[in-house]
Amino acid sequence: MLGLDLEDLDRRNRRAKVTRKGSAVDIIVWQTRTTRLLPKLLTGRGKGPVFLTERRARLTLAASDLDPVGGRARLSYRRAAEIFNEPTKPLTHPDITAPADLAAATGWTLHDLRHSALTHAAENGANTGTLLAYPGHASVTRSTSKVASRLR
Repeated sequence: MLGLDLEDLDRRNRRAKVTRKGSAVDIIVWQTRTTRLLPKLLTGRGKGPVFLTERRARLTLAASDLDPVGGRARLSYRRAAEIFNEPTKPLTHPDITAPADLAAATGWTLHDLRHSALTHAAENGANTGTLLAYPGHASVTRSTSKVASRLR
């Protein structure tokens, strides 16, 4: 998802092509709430990366990784992980109420997010083909062991 460019978005049909693990190409679709949020995220931009850092790039980057208007860089996986981890700490540790203890705790990872779709599909009785397709695994054993560990 972090590799998406505005040119990849088919906003009219609410879908986009994404390249995932193993160079497989998928079509993702989104619902009404995402459609409503996209204009705020894209702020009138017409090309370049969909997900950007908050400030201009300090290093020289490939033109494809820069917003041509504002000079901001494509959001890195590391930074996206940091951004995602912070607000999920209270969800991960509902028993921790002290702010200092919560600050030291860890939240969910992007890997957790990726596999949550697999877990929800398994809980709703998805077939093996669907369970393999969600995480991009070729092995039934690897996919089902991930689901089994999450369902325990």
